Amino acid sequence: MAIKTYEQYLDSLRSMRPNIYKFDELIEDVTTHPATRRTVAGHGWTFRAAADEDYRDKVTTVSHLSGEPISRYLSIIREPEDMYANSEMKRLMFHLTGTCTGGRCAGWTALNGLVDKVLCFGCCIF
Repeated sequence: MAIKTYEQYLDSLRSMRPNIYKFDELIEDVTTHPATRRTVAGHGWTFRAAADEDYRDKVTTVSHLSGEPISRYLSIIREPEDMYANSEMKRLMFHLTGTCTGGRCAGWTALNGLVDKVLCFGCCIF
């Protein structure tokens, strides 16, 4: 499955059943509501960067499971270079968005923390 475009990302959010509240108000569309639109736009930069030739190599990698391109935020650490690449990706995203949207960074760390693996730098076992 190809990485979504920015517009596909927004459309996928719009297609979900509204279930987010802010100060007792149901947010019908997170892509336009003042309380959520900047977070959505910040996360959207991962999709924009993946579609841009200048940034694609920093924000995507190839899944060791499917062989398909994936967001580096969804990747599993397999080699020391993966840690360096993640650091470079985060630095780029900070420059593009002007901030850290913590859910992405924390999510990547949690994903890798939950993976049951032996990492022996070059002969990974999954």
